[in-house]
Amino acid sequence: MSSSNDTILNEVQRLNYITAQLTIWVLVLCFIFGFTGFLLNIYVFIQLSLRKNPCSMYFLSSSIAGLIFLSISGPFRALQYGFNIDPIYYLLGFC
Repeated sequence: MSSSNDTILNEVQRLNYITAQLTIWVLVLCFIFGFTGFLLNIYVFIQLSLRKNPCSMYFLSSSIAGLIFLSISGPFRALQYGFNIDPIYYLLGFC
């Protein structure tokens, strides 16, 4: 009976490990593609011909805000979901 419990426990631990690794790599890919995409958006919308259009200025400000949000939240999400380190316990500003 205990060998089946050990087998189930090993399977749960293996699934937790796979989930953590998948979370880390998906967050890294989202960070890389998101960061690149936001930088390209900023490069496009900062052109002189597009600066006169209020809609493109909205997209520019949205891209800058998205870049800031991604730069702040990406590493903290990787710590929280991938490594089980909760930044709220260590950084007083998040409390």
